[in-house]
Amino acid sequence: MTRPVDWYPLAVLDPVGGDPQRVRSAGQEYARVARQIGRSADDLRAIATEVGGGSAAVEEVAAKATRLADTIERAHGRYAAAGEALQTYADQLADAREIAYAAHASAARALLGAEQVGRGVRRLRERGRCARPIGVGSGPTGQALVVVERRSPGVGDRVRSRPSTT
Repeated sequence: MTRPVDWYPLAVLDPVGGDPQRVRSAGQEYARVARQIGRSADDLRAIATEVGGGSAAVEEVAAKATRLADTIERAHGRYAAAGEALQTYADQLADAREIAYAAHASAARALLGAEQVGRGVRRLRERGRCARPIGVGSGPTGQALVVVERRSPGVGDRVRSRPSTT
């Protein structure tokens, strides 16, 4: 469904802001960074394993590589979780936007129907066929109906249901 430019009569502004594709792209980027962090942590652990055994300085490098791998591994989890959450949110945002678009279309159709009923009542009143509207509704095929008190000379007042015509 196409995104409305004007949200009247549903809302003043877009009730579901945000761009699902941009959110999804951000989530994919977070997931990519998480994968890179994971590879880097694996590389640091491999370095620590390979350089093990030797001088105290080499042992210190191996220990620091292991500690750094542990530290960035925590960031890996946060980036992976954020990426997954953003991608899930993007799907939900897209669904919410589709629902909002459908609600806008329905509200616009309802407004048009109400305007058509109003015009029909005004025409009946101008012709002297209707004293006052007493209700509105919809017929079996969804057409707008207006229930009016009808004036017919010599017959008396009757309640009639007439399709609204445009």
